[in-house]
Amino acid sequence: MINLVTPQVGSYETQVSAPGGLHIDTQAQDQHQEDYRLKSNSTFIEIIDEMKKSLNFVHKGLQGMPLMTFLAFEAVAWVMGSIEGIACEMDAIKLLRNMQEKGYVCHASGDKSQPFVNGFYLFSLNTNPRARLDAKYGGHLEAFQNDWVEVEFYSKNDEPSNIEFFNETMTQFAARQKFCEKLALKSFYKSVTLDVDLASRSDRKEWGHLKYQQFYDPSEAFELAIQWSVATGAIISDMVQMWARKAQGYGISLIPVPSDPFALPITKNSDPIRGPIFIELNTDCLLGEDSKGCSLFEEFPESSREQRLFLFREAIAYRFGFVNSTTDRSQQPSSAMFSTDHQYIHCTGNMFLLIPTQFQSQTGIQGFKGRSLNATEGNRKISEANNDNIFTRHLSETKPAYDHSETGFLWSWNFMISRKWKTTSNTGATGEIAFMDEMLADFRAFCRNDDQRLSKFWQECQDEHRKTQL
Repeated sequence: MINLVTPQVGSYETQVSAPGGLHIDTQAQDQHQEDYRLKSNSTFIEIIDEMKKSLNFVHKGLQGMPLMTFLAFEAVAWVMGSIEGIACEMDAIKLLRNMQEKGYVCHASGDKSQPFVNGFYLFSLNTNPRARLDAKYGGHLEAFQNDWVEVEFYSKNDEPSNIEFFNETMTQFAARQKFCEKLALKSFYKSVTLDVDLASRSDRKEWGHLKYQQFYDPSEAFELAIQWSVATGAIISDMVQMWARKAQGYGISLIPVPSDPFALPITKNSDPIRGPIFIELNTDCLLGEDSKGCSLFEEFPESSREQRLFLFREAIAYRFGFVNSTTDRSQQPSSAMFSTDHQYIHCTGNMFLLIPTQFQSQTGIQGFKGRSLNATEGNRKISEANNDNIFTRHLSETKPAYDHSETGFLWSWNFMISRKWKTTSNTGATGEIAFMDEMLADFRAFCRNDDQRLSKFWQECQDEHRKTQL
């Protein structure tokens, strides 16, 4: 399994993670905006005539594609930059869908039932809507999807801020959770047949399958999974290494990762070698003298405190250079009784982070049981970074029990990065054991509030939130 990660410079808390998305060169479009030739009420014929002149068509480089084939996200960017009165993504998509309804735009497979979506999708202009699109696949969408990778892009109207946990309401967070639940109802992966031996090195036919996420979010890692049974391991390895080298040219890191990064000890068959490390977050230092024994977000409604605590921990993860890593829960044995929804991978690919949550019948983010109100600071001290913080295997007939009463993170290493991967990586720290150990020590020190670093971060968040309220 492979993750695509947008690299970042820096790895410590001084580097605040700001995941980047796709960059589209809009310089020509900006110049064109000064003298719009099209209006939002222009006819489809007028729009198509302009598209023929300036839209980027890819049919010459992609064998078997109909004439005037284009990428959906490039068409959306073209409409926003070329038509006066259309400045947002949703309006551009609406216009292109209207063109599709009238027969001027069709999926490159020739199947009219495939709706227009923004992303790496292949569509074609059809200057004669009464005639059928001259497509190689003759309208067979399934055959087309078995040969070509198509990915839909997320559409985010509101970008979450690092201080969302101080907002009076949690409407932004609730909207994101609802959107994620909606996506979870759809299939996580799409699959295409993969020709693994493009150089024809083997004397026999070799092939495999490429599974990939059907949705792309620029703020998250993108997951690919290669499956094969009729292929040579050396040829597969060379192919993936070639992908990694090409990815560097686009500012992307291609990193091998295990299918279950945390290998939580759920059953007796759990990996006996790997075990995640629990890192407790010292929230006591963030409470005032008059608030000892209270919740960290005591001034907010109790129903929202768990969500706020989750968002605070997520802000810490971003501060240390971690990005979201969306995974298919059905592929991870650890998801059977322990939520793995909130996983993160470091921008170097060296380590994984999990914010523990627990499946329960209640609504909201679970797994953040509040600390006992009568607990004393003495029995809540942060344990030193020893074996007590490592999840161990329990040889019993029952499933191992977990204590979710503490607030913190699960930390795991990515030991799939070999020396060969280190040489092809575009981040100097990828695969460096010394760097990995230093990162863990630094993250632990921050969570323990060494040198008041956690307290200072808490204060910075409060100050930033006050500025937004002015």
